[in-house]
Amino acid sequence: MPKTRTWGLATGAGVDGELMVDADGNENGRRQRTRGARGSRLGAVLIFAALALALAAGYLAFTDRQNQASNNQARPTSPAGSQEFIDVVEALEGEDLEVEVARRGVRSPTLGLPGQGAVVDGAPLYIFIFDTVAEREAVTAEALADPNAVLPARTPFGTPVVTGEVRVAAGSNVIVALIGGSEETAARVQRAIEGLP
Repeated sequence: MPKTRTWGLATGAGVDGELMVDADGNENGRRQRTRGARGSRLGAVLIFAALALALAAGYLAFTDRQNQASNNQARPTSPAGSQEFIDVVEALEGEDLEVEVARRGVRSPTLGLPGQGAVVDGAPLYIFIFDTVAEREAVTAEALADPNAVLPARTPFGTPVVTGEVRVAAGSNVIVALIGGSEETAARVQRAIEGLP
């Protein structure tokens, strides 16, 4: 039996237009139009998603530049007589010394406080930071008179701390003890520490 087509107007599924119906009642025309409408809706969604991603990427790039700009600002300096570990490291680096922060420290039997470890041009260095310049000055004479007494001979685990000549330098609210190292390294360390505000 041959199929005949009838024409009518259909609405529904978000599509208005002509509906082609064959003799068996199949709506071929509507399916084709619906597929086309779905395709155009999918295209619109994809365009919207691409724009949203582009805006998000632009926002992230802008905030990243803002963060980098704020990170590049100079660190506020510590007030005179209130130097911190970072100030000491920067002063040493200012004397063209290579400084690595060590994950170790020692408690000084003479100074009565812990010192943070560092390695300066390959030589161990311990940095002792006092609350005030007056506290540092109260123990400086003793530390300079007997530099080996500034550091313990061994750690609590028995590891030797002093493995060479100990040189002590003092400035601001800081005392450092350098173990070994060249004469030039010792002179640069002394200049850096004595130059602290």
